[in-house]
Amino acid sequence: MKPYFSSIAKDLTRRAVRATISARRPAHQAFREHLSRIYELPPGCVTEGGSMSYPVFESLFEYESQEWSIEELEILHPRLVEAMDQPPKEYASRAFSKQIKPYLHQVKAWEHLKSEPPKSVIVATGTASGKTECFLLPILDDLVREYVDGGNRKLEGVRALFLYPLNALINSQRERLSAWTAGFDDGVRFCLYNGATPHDPLPQRQQVPHEVQSRKQLYQSPPPVLVTNATMLEYMLVRKTDEPILNASQGKLRWIVLDEAHTYLGSNAAEVSLLLRRVMEAFNVKAKDVRFVATSATIGKSDDPKAREQLRDYLADLAGVPTSQVEVVGGQRVTPELAEEISVDSKLPSIKEVRSLGSYEERYRRLASVAKVRELRERLTKSEMRLDEIQEHLGTSDKASYTIQLLDACSEQPPEDFKSQPLLPLRGHFFLRARAGTWACWNDKCEGRDDSLESTWPFGAIFHDYRRVCPHCNSQVFEIVLCRDCGEPYLSAQTVSRDALQPISCWDEITEDDFQLVDDSDDTDETNETSSNALEELICTGIENEFTSSPTKHDAVSGELVSSGRIVEVSVATRNDRGRLRCVRCGETSGKIDTQFTPLRSTGVFYLGATIPGLLEHMPEINDKTPRPNNGRQLITFTDSRQGTARSLA
Repeated sequence: MKPYFSSIAKDLTRRAVRATISARRPAHQAFREHLSRIYELPPGCVTEGGSMSYPVFESLFEYESQEWSIEELEILHPRLVEAMDQPPKEYASRAFSKQIKPYLHQVKAWEHLKSEPPKSVIVATGTASGKTECFLLPILDDLVREYVDGGNRKLEGVRALFLYPLNALINSQRERLSAWTAGFDDGVRFCLYNGATPHDPLPQRQQVPHEVQSRKQLYQSPPPVLVTNATMLEYMLVRKTDEPILNASQGKLRWIVLDEAHTYLGSNAAEVSLLLRRVMEAFNVKAKDVRFVATSATIGKSDDPKAREQLRDYLADLAGVPTSQVEVVGGQRVTPELAEEISVDSKLPSIKEVRSLGSYEERYRRLASVAKVRELRERLTKSEMRLDEIQEHLGTSDKASYTIQLLDACSEQPPEDFKSQPLLPLRGHFFLRARAGTWACWNDKCEGRDDSLESTWPFGAIFHDYRRVCPHCNSQVFEIVLCRDCGEPYLSAQTVSRDALQPISCWDEITEDDFQLVDDSDDTDETNETSSNALEELICTGIENEFTSSPTKHDAVSGELVSSGRIVEVSVATRNDRGRLRCVRCGETSGKIDTQFTPLRSTGVFYLGATIPGLLEHMPEINDKTPRPNNGRQLITFTDSRQGTARSLA
């Protein structure tokens, strides 16, 4: 029994923690020890207030199927069924057997999309549920029927537009489209049209009749399937060079696919909606005659009537069609029945007992006998559950580590000769929260100060979310910044009227939304930098030398200069003769954007860089003699920042 979830949770969290407090970013010893404590992993690797939240688990049982094969259903044209079943040998891995019994939600999608008058469909099913087949097969069926009815003449002009948000997703469709259209020579062609599409044709030996591989060929003879993105589509509507595509496609467009529909939100959704209306005009078609398909694994719960209505409204508004023309298709996983001869036991086994069982079948039968495990299979099939919810269900609330190891055992992959799914196939979601910053009360006598902090820690209580006022002593709270060279901690401040020191005001304009708090722009590195316009003063205490000002007394609540009352006595770092802040410990100065002093903020890119090596270690190797990086282990990451992805994998 190979542990997966338990080991990966520990490894990912420890790597993230190690990166957060690594020696590459030196820090005050007391502060480092404080970070180590708050990130210390309780059993099960779940942190309270730390960077890792409770893992979420979902069942990966097969989706609900039906009793007929594709060939028996007689929904698709026989020539298409044959072409998918027997593609050219170079595409053999993409064969779609005519004996496959498609999922029930796929058949429903096909029926809706083949109905008259035209209907639009939003496919809201989970990852790996065959969403692409939901729309690609009826589209190809439509094109094949037109091709056959037209005497096997090559189709020219765009009938189907596929819009993908990422070029990687566009390119991922090449093999599948090639495999299923190659059997029609140049009759049913496609083109992957993005910024990387070359202008001139490839050498003759590299060309294939079913794919348009250059812009020159695209302009000369536009294919019926055009796979592109919103940006290229925008260009196509306005560029003179793309006019031949529109001219050859007048009145022919009847399919528009919006993949990853959850990316079209807010202003982006408004832009795409207006773009689609311009497409209708440019292609000389009406929205009511076009079948729109939107797909997403995360856009909503299709089994909730209210959510279904919202999804229907969403696609109707996006496409400009009435809601009566939109259908929502969702899929449901099915929990397989367990063998009747497996007796039911109420006692959970120990991990030691499970591991002592000699064969996979023995472990399977022992775990399948537990009533609560049986109930868990049913619950996870209907809805995902957090680790703490699973613990509550199993009655193991104080044993997170045991619970994860039990899930490991239940999801163990069976040997090849054991023709069954795992007892409980699972996908685990591990959430590492980006750090928006770290703050501290400036009152070193604060009642909320951690008793374990060394006496040399110069400030008060430490907070890991933004606040303006300390809840313990009502004093001001400032963001902590560190010197990059020596790790000396400071409080970043601004000077207001009468030399009063106050927290940087820009934080007051930011909401509690973590996505707003963390800037993941392309030119960030491990952390975000403090703007030179915001960082005016560096508050420090406990050091008096040529790099510090004379100590001044301030009101703990307002920050104003005072001589009595609730006083906080601090110094500030002085500037050099060029007006730049310098560290009071090592004397190093800031540059144009104050890169010498960095806040404790960490982005998604930063954590990806820390955790990708750990994830790769748990991926299977490719066991052949070809030398490959990481022994052939493979991993895909997605982020909104293309530069960030490149840095994560560097």
